Amino acid sequence: MHTVLVGINYKTTQVDDREKLYFSSEKLDIALPVLLTYPDINECVILSTCNRIEIYAVANNTDIAFKSIIKFLSDFHKIPQENFLPHIYKKNCGEAVKHLFEVASSINSMILGEYEILGQVKNAYEKAQSLNCTKEFINRLFQMATVVGKRVRTETGIGKGAISVGSVAVNLIKETYPNDKKLNVMLVGAGEVSTLVATNLTNKIDCNITVTNRSNNKADEFAQKFNAHFVNYDVKDEHYAKQDVIIFSTGSQEYIIKNEDLEKLNVSNGKKVVLIDLSVPRNIDPALGKNENVFLKTVDDLEKIIDTSREERLREIIKAEVIIKEVEGKFFEWYNMQSIVPVMRGIKGEFNSIKDRLVETYSSQLSGLTESQKEIIKNMMDSYSDTLIKTIMLNLKEVTDPTHLHHLGDALKKTFNVNINQHLNHPANPHGTPNPHGEQHPHNPHSPQHPHGSEKPQNPHVPNPHLHHHHA
Repeated sequence: MHTVLVGINYKTTQVDDREKLYFSSEKLDIALPVLLTYPDINECVILSTCNRIEIYAVANNTDIAFKSIIKFLSDFHKIPQENFLPHIYKKNCGEAVKHLFEVASSINSMILGEYEILGQVKNAYEKAQSLNCTKEFINRLFQMATVVGKRVRTETGIGKGAISVGSVAVNLIKETYPNDKKLNVMLVGAGEVSTLVATNLTNKIDCNITVTNRSNNKADEFAQKFNAHFVNYDVKDEHYAKQDVIIFSTGSQEYIIKNEDLEKLNVSNGKKVVLIDLSVPRNIDPALGKNENVFLKTVDDLEKIIDTSREERLREIIKAEVIIKEVEGKFFEWYNMQSIVPVMRGIKGEFNSIKDRLVETYSSQLSGLTESQKEIIKNMMDSYSDTLIKTIMLNLKEVTDPTHLHHLGDALKKTFNVNINQHLNHPANPHGTPNPHGEQHPHNPHSPQHPHGSEKPQNPHVPNPHLHHHHA
């Protein structure tokens, strides 16, 4: 079983390419179950933020999984693969795990030490979990990613001095309007990012805040919280002219303000206006930035803001990497033990068979006992076998080399004459046995053909209309 990652981020491309692959929350509801129908995608999470779109999956064959994810991106967004292939990165197994931990800890972020990314990682996982797209492996992986993110923030100074998208946006405004003039600032959108911006605005700038949002209730609540002026979303254009700054952060899939709206900004008389687009896909038509009085900034421009505390926080990366390595080690310790779990279940099954045979063999000698006394003897035998298994498991935890663990598993199977398949007629181990050698599973020519062009076993999360389940 392998962890695979296919992604695109602010390091590999600009916002105009990222927005074409962006998944809104509503799209994720559709996309995640669809992704599971692609060949060899057994579990998946889609992390879609302003700065990155990353798909994490669990698969038996990395090559098939990579092709599946790339085809899914192309199919879902209706974009030819050649349009985004030059910008993507692919990682698997240890590299994918390490990358996720670095993302959760913010050392892979555009803004080092930012607070938002950990919540975004957690939300992405919870979304996938709510749609039954995760199982034991992804659950453990993302739970440990959350642990890494929290530890890096509490045990290092990586978040010291700062910084969030909201604070950087406000720094940008202060650079544009260095004087003490009281500014009129309009926020289009009343979500998490707008909240961060408003928090920084009220603390750092003398300004009048106006807010608008598609949901009036949410905007009204927002306005009360930040002592802002609320305007109805349908008439927001009428309020553009008196604003010095307009900040967009909505989930709109298209431009909210277009080049033909330039006149509404009232910049023809030399008045300047700052437009900040914190959305992906973008909410502001980039053509507006061609006007000399319009200062248009996007999320990519935030990286260029001088961050005086960055050098200090860069030194904290070393401490963060120590934490990441420690948690990574614990994750792979758990992962390696998963190869032994089926063996131990098989041994337990064999012990049960031995118990049944002994009870049968000594049935005449036991015939004089009451049922209660017979049950006590069976419980003693169960307790004895459980103790043996626990002792073996405890000793196996000392083995850190996955290859040695694999050989020990084989030795145990031979010692106890275990037939794994015979004892695994239940879904307790949804992942099968991880392959410590990283070998690919052979192609099975007898498997049914998958509609996406490759074979795949029936995914337990996706109903198969051709199958009728019968319960005994």
